[in-house]
Amino acid sequence: VTVISLKEKSADQKINNVEYIVTDICNIEELSAVLEDKLFDYVVNLSGYISHVNFIQGGNKVFNVHFEATKNIVASINHDNLKTFIQIGYITC
Repeated sequence: VTVISLKEKSADQKINNVEYIVTDICNIEELSAVLEDKLFDYVVNLSGYISHVNFIQGGNKVFNVHFEATKNIVASINHDNLKTFIQIGYITC
């Protein structure tokens, strides 16, 4: 199991036998570099940009960030072993 996060997790937040990678999934160069030698059978994307801005009041940025981040993940992972990619997202409009 590998977890990618924008921020480092504290020791009490970490789970044994889980690899933690700190990187920005919106930065495709950085993401590609940390994932280039990794093989995954399954990817479950639960990432999200937290914003409570209503869509009409500028919340379009949230949609764009979610979409670009998902594209970056798909483009950065090695597809040789990949069996399934699951995208789970939630945005309040």
